[in-house]
Amino acid sequence: LHQQSYFRTVWKASKDSLTVPKWLSTDKLSKRQRGAIKEKLLGFNKELNDIAVAHRSYVIPDSQLRQQIRERNHDLIVPDYAEFLQRVDHVAFTKKPKADYIVHDASDVAAILSTFFDGSS
Repeated sequence: LHQQSYFRTVWKASKDSLTVPKWLSTDKLSKRQRGAIKEKLLGFNKELNDIAVAHRSYVIPDSQLRQQIRERNHDLIVPDYAEFLQRVDHVAFTKKPKADYIVHDASDVAAILSTFFDGSS
């Protein structure tokens, strides 16, 4: 019960940022739609950074529980993030380099999540 509450509370904003809008499959996006993609990516990056800073300072001494929670975090975030990146890969949503908005690839996110709960901050 506590774990479910933890996952729901911690990852809600990040998961919301990764919701793929139906209009994303269209070829030509409006300025508002391009802005929405940018906001989703910026929001995800900020949330991930904030969560990572906090969770690196937390310690779960039980290695089995720590690994179980890390795996659940991975399963909740990495597939959705990978799908979102795949969907925006072909979309011209910015004139700037996409790297300004897509800071991490899916393997980077997985690596970040694997650092949680060992008190290494």
